[in-house]
Amino acid sequence: MKTIDSVKTFVIFISSFLIIYGLFKFVQVWSFLNNSELTTGEIVGYHMVLERHDGWRDYKYPEVIFTNKETGEKVIGRSICADNKGKSKIGERVTLHYNKSKPTEVIIDSIENIWYVPIASVAGGFFIVFVYLMSYVFKLKNYISQ
Repeated sequence: MKTIDSVKTFVIFISSFLIIYGLFKFVQVWSFLNNSELTTGEIVGYHMVLERHDGWRDYKYPEVIFTNKETGEKVIGRSICADNKGKSKIGERVTLHYNKSKPTEVIIDSIENIWYVPIASVAGGFFIVFVYLMSYVFKLKNYISQ
């Protein structure tokens, strides 16, 4: 019986985790977008969440005011994606998707807010597998040339 070395086990575990996590996030985003409505709104503030008690890492979730297309009423929704880079400014008009059944849940329409995590996770998992396979090919090539 052949034993699997620890590096191979680590590579399989990490790459599998990244790929599965990325696919899970892809399905989560896809289901949100299928149950959402596209509209425009204005950023009116931020909801700050301190991840750690020492204030080392805080997350800013933009709060957006927009008009619900079904009811016609004004709604203040909070983005379910944090904006840590400060790209969105108060008073800025943005395109957003809001959940039809729970209009207070919104995603500001941008590639970074919507697709960054699923694409980066899956790509990272495949990249780790690719690097491992390339190192194996070079190792095999050196073994054959000797």
